[in-house]
Amino acid sequence: MVKTKPSFRKIRKPIAEAVHGMIDVDTLASFVGGESSTWTGDKFLGGFGITKDYDVVDHTLLRRRSKQLFTENLYARGLIRRLITNEINKGLSLEATPDADILDIDPSDLAEWSEITERRYMIWGKNPDLCDYRQSRTFGALQRQARLMALVSGDVLVVLRQGSTGLPTVDLVDAEHVSTPLSDTMIRAVHNRGNTVVNGVEIDSAKRHVAFFVLQSNGTWRRITAKGSRTGRKQAWLLYGTERLIDDVRGQSILALIMQSLKEVDRYRDAEQRSAVVNSMIAMWVEKTEDKLGTLPMTGGATRRDTVTTQDDSNGRKDIEFSSNMPGMMLQELQHGEKPTSYDTKRPNVNFGVFEAAILSAIAWANEVPPETLLLQFQNNYSASRGATNEFKMYLDRVRTGFGEEFTTPIYQDWLISEVLNQNITADGLLQAWRTPAMWDIFGAWMLSDWAGAIKPNVDLLKEVKAYKELVDEGYITRDRGSRELTGMKYSKVVQQLFRENTELVKAKQPLLDAGFTKNENPELTETMDEEQNNG
Repeated sequence: MVKTKPSFRKIRKPIAEAVHGMIDVDTLASFVGGESSTWTGDKFLGGFGITKDYDVVDHTLLRRRSKQLFTENLYARGLIRRLITNEINKGLSLEATPDADILDIDPSDLAEWSEITERRYMIWGKNPDLCDYRQSRTFGALQRQARLMALVSGDVLVVLRQGSTGLPTVDLVDAEHVSTPLSDTMIRAVHNRGNTVVNGVEIDSAKRHVAFFVLQSNGTWRRITAKGSRTGRKQAWLLYGTERLIDDVRGQSILALIMQSLKEVDRYRDAEQRSAVVNSMIAMWVEKTEDKLGTLPMTGGATRRDTVTTQDDSNGRKDIEFSSNMPGMMLQELQHGEKPTSYDTKRPNVNFGVFEAAILSAIAWANEVPPETLLLQFQNNYSASRGATNEFKMYLDRVRTGFGEEFTTPIYQDWLISEVLNQNITADGLLQAWRTPAMWDIFGAWMLSDWAGAIKPNVDLLKEVKAYKELVDEGYITRDRGSRELTGMKYSKVVQQLFRENTELVKAKQPLLDAGFTKNENPELTETMDEEQNNG
């Protein structure tokens, strides 16, 4: 292959880009001397485009733009709301699941322990004075607020503060307040500890988060350590809204990738809406086909009048009374060279809906949300709707698991330790295992938990119930798993509640038997009661 060298004029721009780090050396070599043997992703010379370096991210500007979009952009607001409603809804519910085998405790005793623990945790979460540091939100509302701030701002600082009852209270700090201090004294102290500060987060040599610097209202920074200095309990951490790379310290908003598309499609919508309003105000005009003085037949002058002159010639004056001819007024006997013309600019664009749907479908796909769910438009057949629902359930399972691991589980663990310390809950060996790293298995066995969210309604509940019944009968799934996926309830709780309800129903119907009803007199009632007693 014969290689020819281009003129300096052709390679002058690539050289400048290489100097500024915009293209790599191998790509420059291909400009100067021919082909490069290094694979860079280009299918042809310069096909990929300029290689950008995103090591420096303007988190402050991204957060401000994301908050602006959430405030004024209906698409951004709709996306965030749909995600929070489906992911968090009323809040994830605790299901304590300690391991009976590792703890060497009878499963029935642990089931009773789990019931009591879950009830106490629910009572704590329903009281804003107990669970919220600002005493304004329940734990479910705190979950929604935390997820909202993480999605819009990229991350949110979660701080656990000890309340007056000895139980933790949750304090959410806006990501905007977590920033690198301008105090030389604080920075020197960080360096003396062998650490560095990145975007308000103090990290050690192993990239672990050690502390967070929060800007106060008086202009000073407060250092909040990630773990308590005396207890070692986790007390502050960043909750992220989206995935991040290994070396990323701060998160990015879910709107960062699509903010320009959201802004432009919103402008397009506003422009089409404005054009429709303007066009509706202009019905028609009188077109002049000859160069002569017009008669202003529509208005008779600069302002509208009830009676106007439309023709004034040798035949005499012709008047039109608007009040007697509207609506549906017709113009007659215009001057020669005048004709009415309809105002039609083909706006709004009839293809706007198709274009908008295409953009929103791309946005939904980028965020793993079915377009039907994002747009709340369910027009497909059962199979397609079921497929979209199943895909979205996979997304919800992943997000809820991640949210439980990163937000609700650390809070529950601190709450459970506090309850054991307060002697409100008995968990033999928990405190000793907490203080002894070698007993990590005992501590982990007590802390095991699942977090259940709202179940999406089934498109065809009867088909779903029959399918799950077959799975249970064939031994492919447990009743507990089927109960959770169908109704979101634990099977053990359902059985206990049914037992109480059936017992109460039998007692409620007992006076009917005492009044003289027998099987022969009322076989249907007796058969029903016998069946309920057998079920109980």
